[in-house]
Amino acid sequence: MIHETPVPTQTTPHSTNTLCLSLQLLPAITNYVSEEMGPRFVEPMPFSISPSFNDSSAISPLVFVLSPGSDPMTSLMKFAEDKVRIWRHKC
Repeated sequence: MIHETPVPTQTTPHSTNTLCLSLQLLPAITNYVSEEMGPRFVEPMPFSISPSFNDSSAISPLVFVLSPGSDPMTSLMKFAEDKVRIWRHKC
């Protein structure tokens, strides 16, 4: 079941305070985790298509979960071109 929070049609002092608190709390938590545990726990992991492709199969395909600002299309097209070039070279 997907959890969806409805967008409020009217703002109330409570909803505005909650939003302000959330906007202040997230960076504070990120800073705390970075300082206490290290930056590797808050930085996104680098992604390489090649190892993921090698782990995939017809019954275990690659699935891209996108977030705002992410666009794997350039990397995916370059990977596909490299694969085609290698395949043609082998033939």
